[in-house]
Amino acid sequence: MSDEIRSYCEEAYEKMITLRRDIHKHPEAACLEYRTASIVIQTLRDLGYEVHYGPEAMNLKVVKNILPTEAEANGAIGRAISEGADPKLVEAMKYNLTAVVGVLHCGEGPVIGLRADMDALNVIENQSPEHIPNREGFASIHPKVSHACGHDAHTAIGLAVAAVMRRLADEGKIHGTLKLFFQPGEEATIGGLAMCEAGVADDIDYLLAIHMGVGTKKTGQIGATAVDFPSLQKYAIHYEGLTSHSGVAPEKGKNALMAACHAILGIYGLPRHSKGWSRVNVGTMNSGIVTNGVPGFADFTVELRASSDEVMDRLNECALNVLKGAAAMYECQADIMEKGTMVGAVCDSEMIDILRKATDQIPEVTEFIPEVSMSGAGEDATRFIRKAQSHGGKGTYMMIGSDLSTAPHTDKFDVDEKSMAIGLETVVRAFADLMK
Repeated sequence: MSDEIRSYCEEAYEKMITLRRDIHKHPEAACLEYRTASIVIQTLRDLGYEVHYGPEAMNLKVVKNILPTEAEANGAIGRAISEGADPKLVEAMKYNLTAVVGVLHCGEGPVIGLRADMDALNVIENQSPEHIPNREGFASIHPKVSHACGHDAHTAIGLAVAAVMRRLADEGKIHGTLKLFFQPGEEATIGGLAMCEAGVADDIDYLLAIHMGVGTKKTGQIGATAVDFPSLQKYAIHYEGLTSHSGVAPEKGKNALMAACHAILGIYGLPRHSKGWSRVNVGTMNSGIVTNGVPGFADFTVELRASSDEVMDRLNECALNVLKGAAAMYECQADIMEKGTMVGAVCDSEMIDILRKATDQIPEVTEFIPEVSMSGAGEDATRFIRKAQSHGGKGTYMMIGSDLSTAPHTDKFDVDEKSMAIGLETVVRAFADLMK
């Protein structure tokens, strides 16, 4: 079967690249992936998969505070339909229900899961001639949105895996159940939690999540497991004070800006923890209207990261004390809204040997790396990994090495498309071995 897998993957390559470029050209931000999800649904249906989407695939109640607005969704829906999305499928995903699960039943055997994310970032793509997507005509056509983290490649790889595994199933060469999770909203920490809370991954025996680049920045590298996943917590804070004239009646004001400034200094002054690292960041702040007015409002965002749930619990407790205390100092009301969480995870070492066996059969893999550090970068694929582990399953986060133009989340980010072929074959070989 080894030669057949190689041949099938090679045959799937051209379509995979065409699809990746199409998705790259039409990027969609978190939980607004109506066109992308529509393509995924139609492709899986054409391959004969059982397909779940809409409320079957996501529980939005657990992420209701961080979803796009209805106005944002309506704009994305109109654009998706104008760019070829099936209106009936889009209507079934209204609003923000853009997750898709493809299921292939192949008789008795293990339940294998692949997680691939679909969302783009609010990053303006570089338009210089040397930027390959621009030069080759597939750069983003959507203002201020682009695939600057490789999720277009992940989606395309996932659908190529679906096609090759379908062929192996038709030949009776795999047994068990294959589940393909096409996840929205990774960048906004929405999709992983919402999908897992919908129960779509409750029965997974082996879970593989994939990502281009990050810790593996050379084509030919495969990172089998990731370490240093952080726990992450995001907040949007609104302080409501009282505006007054700074010259005529400053004593009547309640200065929300001063409260926010004290809160921000307090956040950066939070104590470290003896049991692990932590990081804090205040990403945005807005306050005031005129120079001669005591600012009656302040809005800012806070992000907390920690090496473990234990460290995060203490960091979060201290941060909330600071945010509430600073508001109280200036007699302001504090509205502290959770805007997303990520949990850490420990990948299963057993997955290293499974992936090593797969890559041993791929000449293009030049370096097999058992563990790759996430260096504090969050990823809500951890939700799927922990869901599998919660009932005795195994999970890992595999990094597909790729020559990168720049770091992720920057305007010139791009992946080496040859690395997608390596990723595809690695996943298929690992799954075929688990399902033989």
